[in-house]
Amino acid sequence: MPGRSPDHHHDAQLFQRRLQLAAARIGRHPNFPAARGLFCTGVASFWLSSRLHRDLIADTGGIALAISLTGMARLSRTGAVPVQRLIDALAASGLDSPSRSRALIRLLDAQGAIESLPDPKDRRRRLLRPSPLLNALHRDWLAANLAATALVSPLPLPPRALADVPGLAEAYLTDVMLRHVRDGFTVFTDYPEVAAFMDHRGGYMLMLALAGGAGDFSRSALARASGVSRAHLLALLAAAEQRGWLRRNGPKHAVALGEAFAAQMDGWIARELALFTLLAEDHAPAVQN
Repeated sequence: MPGRSPDHHHDAQLFQRRLQLAAARIGRHPNFPAARGLFCTGVASFWLSSRLHRDLIADTGGIALAISLTGMARLSRTGAVPVQRLIDALAASGLDSPSRSRALIRLLDAQGAIESLPDPKDRRRRLLRPSPLLNALHRDWLAANLAATALVSPLPLPPRALADVPGLAEAYLTDVMLRHVRDGFTVFTDYPEVAAFMDHRGGYMLMLALAGGAGDFSRSALARASGVSRAHLLALLAAAEQRGWLRRNGPKHAVALGEAFAAQMDGWIARELALFTLLAEDHAPAVQN
């Protein structure tokens, strides 16, 4: 990528190597099945816990906007981001369209997740920053992920206490944003099946339910909790089955991950837990002090 220094290139390679090693170790850990189950149930419960959570997870644009706003505000001298700059950044990275970003900003503003303030340099422009509510959501999300991580990796503090370390969640999300911008690395990298699920409303929650082993679940209940129709959820299941990702398992309505896709999901979850493992390792000295 133009503009990347040799040092950055070396750092990116080192990070990827550490991530691969950590994910491989976690995947072999005897507690990995339990960690996978807790990841799927704990993270799903988190995202279904309020309307704001459900609106953010409804599509990848909501999560991308929350991460980008948090990261850009953290790197800004003012702690806030011009609205148009945020919209342009999301569009340039292919994460969301300008019209969808504006709709999400209005939605999150109405729910108190972001704060809007005038630009002191140009009163015609507005600046955005994460609200205390959104920052608290980030900490709760981190705690849910660290609870699963703690089963396979040592942490310098209990999961909840570590998640509540001031600025840690924001630092992690800033790193997520910068890795995408500088290196093109996202949670989807090397796992297109994950992207295929998350590109659809309710897809992420369905994926977690299936990866957690809940093959015989109430389609109607999951659809209601995810904010989609039962017909939409059934269409997602049918499409996944046509691709060979799912198979029928026993009772008429029970499904399970196909063998190859189950292995892919294990690899993806192990890498997700590895990301939080590296976060704990990199920040352990500061946290312990």
